[in-house]
Amino acid sequence: MIKAAAVDKRGRPIVIVGLSVKNMALLRQGRPIEVDLKEFGIAEGGTLVIMGGETEATIMAELSALLGKPEGPG
Repeated sequence: MIKAAAVDKRGRPIVIVGLSVKNMALLRQGRPIEVDLKEFGIAEGGTLVIMGGETEATIMAELSALLGKPEGPG
């Protein structure tokens, strides 16, 4: 995987994630890729999660299982 942070030609921040065939195979196996945002120069950190699935609904179901139910009204 290639990870980089840069500035685009308009002067705006850009985050780059380049996936290898091996990375894409992990996604096809239902194994999300997690990257620490500090690797992109975001001092407070956090996590970038890269996921894949057959459909957006499949990905949302996987996210729901990972994160649980949203809090708040509704």
